[in-house]
Amino acid sequence: MSFDLSRAMRAIASTGTKKAALDGVSKDVALDDAAVGASAQNFAVQSVRVNAAAAVHAWIDSDNELGANEGSADRLKMLLVGFADQDKNGELSDDEQAVYLAGGDAAWAYMAGLGVSEDDLDLIFNGEDPDEANAAGDRVIAFLSDSLASGEEAELTAMDDFAFGEEATASALDAAYKTVVAFRGGKKVAIRKRISGAVRLSAAQKLALRKAQAKAHGARATMARMKSMRARQAAGR
Repeated sequence: MSFDLSRAMRAIASTGTKKAALDGVSKDVALDDAAVGASAQNFAVQSVRVNAAAAVHAWIDSDNELGANEGSADRLKMLLVGFADQDKNGELSDDEQAVYLAGGDAAWAYMAGLGVSEDDLDLIFNGEDPDEANAAGDRVIAFLSDSLASGEEAELTAMDDFAFGEEATASALDAAYKTVVAFRGGKKVAIRKRISGAVRLSAAQKLALRKAQAKAHGARATMARMKSMRARQAAGR
């Protein structure tokens, strides 16, 4: 059975209710429950962040072909929708909308950390004018294509540093689930626009999503991640 990210995020949002329910329960049981909850939260955060980073790298691949009436900003958002739409029915539930918004915030944070303009990111995710949003997407793709280190190993390292580094905390996802708002460089930023209507991916978008999924969870990525974890453990980190 696949991991249901939207269900995990819904459970995270109810953490306060669960905590209240533990009043009067033995300390050992409460600690066990808290430990399990923290592990689930961390896994959900890491899943959102690695999926978002993978979507970004699949988005900037030079061999992407956009469909008719599709712009670069459209493509990025549809990749994030593809990760969020758990049952692939073309309609995003409230929980799946939350996964999409959290993924958008993670993609924003990832690209901002790579030096992408916050103004362009705001246009991509919140812009009202599709032409401006897609022009911003084109600028971001050009910037990242020129600035990122080439090679699969460099790509995996960048993704894993973002997904499993110190910033990937459960509190970040908790905040993202309730209201996707963050402060970066003293500036309040937010992913405000939900996805509305049918969101069925085109054949080209599905192909790009499969590439993103392989970057995030494919055998090569998994083995590289396991090798990196063993190296860190051996180094005592």
